[in-house]
Amino acid sequence: MTIQPIIFETKYNITIVGNLFAYNNISRSISLPAIIVGHPMGAVKEQGANLFYDFYCTNRGWQRNPTTQRVLTTEVKFFNFYPLNDLNLIAPRPLLIVSGTQSHLCQFSEDTYRDASQPKELYWVPNAGHVDLYDRVNLIPFAKFTDFFRRNLARSA
Repeated sequence: MTIQPIIFETKYNITIVGNLFAYNNISRSISLPAIIVGHPMGAVKEQGANLFYDFYCTNRGWQRNPTTQRVLTTEVKFFNFYPLNDLNLIAPRPLLIVSGTQSHLCQFSEDTYRDASQPKELYWVPNAGHVDLYDRVNLIPFAKFTDFFRRNLARSA
């Protein structure tokens, strides 16, 4: 499969930028159907749909024994979810925020860290995207988690 950056105008004179995915063995001399995928929850900058496809639509994200299937109505819950509204309720419990340096959600991690009370820590995983930390075990900072939990879940003397 090849990925080609594209730019085009809509009928409303809006410039759209995206990535065109095409199989290598298709004929480029005929018109073929296409699927246009919008980016989830406003992600555009880093082509969020591409990143989510890499996990959810490949063997990486395939659930072998799912108890339920996601449906479109599941996503509606995100419209009324404001994860930073009650951030103050975490304190004084320790907070570890982990994000990949290539994640499309870096700003969310930075905002959370800025708004959270102490004790807090923001840990960046070099060269990791958002979904990379789901299953790419060579990128998951297990030592960091172990250290954090040992320090913060230790039994009081």
